[in-house]
Amino acid sequence: MKDASLYRFKDIKPVVNAKELVDVVLSKTQRKTPTEIHKGFKITRIRNFYMRKVKMCQELFRDKLQTIINDFPKLDDIHPFYADLANILYDRDHYKLALGQCNYVSKSVIRISHDYIKLLKFSSSLYKCKILKISALGRMCKLVKKLQPSLLYLEEVRQNLSRLPSINPHKKTILLSGAPNVGKSSFINIISRANVEVQPYSFTTRNLYVGHFDYKLNRYQVIDTPGLLDRSLENRNTIEMTTITALAHINGVILFIIDISEECGLSIKEQVNLFYSIKSLFSNKSIVIGFNKIDKGNIDSLPVDSKLLIKQIAIDINSTIKFCSFSTLTGVGVEEAKIIACDLLKTDYSSDILLDQENLLKSKLNEHKINLNRAPFIPDSVIQEKIRKMQQKGRNKLNGKEEELDVETTDGDYNEEEENSTKGAFLSATNSTVDDMNGANSNDDQNRGNIANSTNLTMRELKLKKKNKSRQSYLSNRTDNRILQIDLQNENGGAGVYSVDIRRNYDIKEEYKYDVIPEIFNGKNICDFVDINIEQKLMELEKEEETLLDKDVQIDPMWFKTKRVLEKMALKLKRLKLHAKLNEEKQPLYHKKNKTVEEMEKKLDELKLDKQKILESMTEKLNKRNSLNGTARKENVNRESANRESVNRENIKKEKVKKDICKKKQIKDAVYNDPTKKSKIYLSTSTELQRKKAYRLNKIAYKKIVKGTKGEADRSIPCKRPRHLFSGKRSIGKAAWR
Repeated sequence: MKDASLYRFKDIKPVVNAKELVDVVLSKTQRKTPTEIHKGFKITRIRNFYMRKVKMCQELFRDKLQTIINDFPKLDDIHPFYADLANILYDRDHYKLALGQCNYVSKSVIRISHDYIKLLKFSSSLYKCKILKISALGRMCKLVKKLQPSLLYLEEVRQNLSRLPSINPHKKTILLSGAPNVGKSSFINIISRANVEVQPYSFTTRNLYVGHFDYKLNRYQVIDTPGLLDRSLENRNTIEMTTITALAHINGVILFIIDISEECGLSIKEQVNLFYSIKSLFSNKSIVIGFNKIDKGNIDSLPVDSKLLIKQIAIDINSTIKFCSFSTLTGVGVEEAKIIACDLLKTDYSSDILLDQENLLKSKLNEHKINLNRAPFIPDSVIQEKIRKMQQKGRNKLNGKEEELDVETTDGDYNEEEENSTKGAFLSATNSTVDDMNGANSNDDQNRGNIANSTNLTMRELKLKKKNKSRQSYLSNRTDNRILQIDLQNENGGAGVYSVDIRRNYDIKEEYKYDVIPEIFNGKNICDFVDINIEQKLMELEKEEETLLDKDVQIDPMWFKTKRVLEKMALKLKRLKLHAKLNEEKQPLYHKKNKTVEEMEKKLDELKLDKQKILESMTEKLNKRNSLNGTARKENVNRESANRESVNRENIKKEKVKKDICKKKQIKDAVYNDPTKKSKIYLSTSTELQRKKAYRLNKIAYKKIVKGTKGEADRSIPCKRPRHLFSGKRSIGKAAWR
């Protein structure tokens, strides 16, 4: 039996293109061979140097190409199923031609190497050897570069082969076939772990998919095939031909699925005709015809013509055929259909199907498995030692009891019944062990387990009696009237029946102990927080809501306008933030311009606001501001005039002391001190502090950002080859300084 490991297409190594192959080989040749040669060397050494390079390059090319040829499967040697599948998917002639070209190039490279090695043997100088080496490597690389289309094709084939499912043609197989969209993929998803895509349209499945399941110690594989249409073989496409290949070459049971609800787009008559068109592929194979989608309709409800067509199938087919019905949507009948197919596979001896090696081993082990009572193994020496110790212990106890008999009876603590019982137990134990020992001497192999069990049993009984003795003595001699848990246990059915009441000892009030809903906080639970009148209150709220809706209260239209204005403002803010993030460079400060009357009116028209109302509100605000600041303004005017006079006097004094003022200072004063110059900063600011801040920000905005340029911290080499270090000679000899 061929193993599935013969067809491990995933192990094929990737095929590089021609350019990469040349680069890899030449770089490896350079790395693995010597690189230093001089014309003064002996000619034989020079010849060997270049011959080694040519030979190395030839071996590397040959190894790479032979790896490609050996990795790809030979279509004449593999199973006919894979051979025909490769022919359908990749074209057999094209595939063989690509591998043949690789083989031809490999042989040509070897021939070129032999020719140039002969020439190198008789070359007379280093230059001739070098030219011959260049020529040899160039011819090899040129041949390999011509392989570019074949190598690209083989890489595509490798990728497709690695994606193929690992189908074992020699394994127990159930093949699903039928028209498109009849439920083949749903069936394989239910009975196995395969996760095939299921969609409500035709040709969802375009390739073969494999699932596996176990049934009665055997591993089965189930193959989902693409749907078939009722047409001739010449008109079938590549997707349908993969199904034809699987049906023709893989031995197993064929489960032909028919959609009785006709939701797949084909009537029952057309599906039966499809079955007859591929009937030749079912020779020497058992067939199961499954009627799917019985949740949409029953077989009994089918028309008479359809029933006759189905009955005619059983008459026309010579091989074994069975019928079953199921629904892949609900899962009804799917397991029965699987069992029918598996049973047919077991009874089908015409196909060469064998058990898997693992399952075969398991089944053989189960056949010869003997159910024995495997008692623990105890060596003879251990058993004899145990018997001796027990006998000695029994004798010592009996002797001690007889000596102390009179003393114990006088004290009144002696219990005659207990003593007799213990005596009998020990005597019976010793006698039984002695008898067992005699039996063991006569029949060791048969009675060894019985001796061990009997000795263990008597010891266990004695231990239990000793343990229960102290407990029983306490229970029988106690004087208090307390009800213990053991009393309750004995009253209520004994051990195993009685369960301890844990809630009885809860540290809460008696009325809360046995609540169905446990307490949450301070003895309260969910029920304590539920309002009794909650439904009534809810109904009142609903009525109030209905009355408000009936009245249809009008909302002020100004509210909608305000909302629209606020939304526009929010959008504008978002847009500004976005632009600020996108702009990498710092932008200069732009100051708000005073709007004209026309611009203001246009803006108000866009927002659909009343101009008259806004004008009135603005005038009111302005009048209020003027009335409040009127008195303050008069005081400010008087104060400013006095300040100007004092400033003028101080300036005259300063001019006498400081004659030279820097230009930068003059520019600053001109910008934010001189009221005559109508600068932007002066117009946009009201106080001295604001002007200084605006000037500073303006300066930062226009400051040149220097990034990536050379600075003081960077390393600098002013002169790379200083003359005083690279000239002259040493004191001894003629060598230069460096």
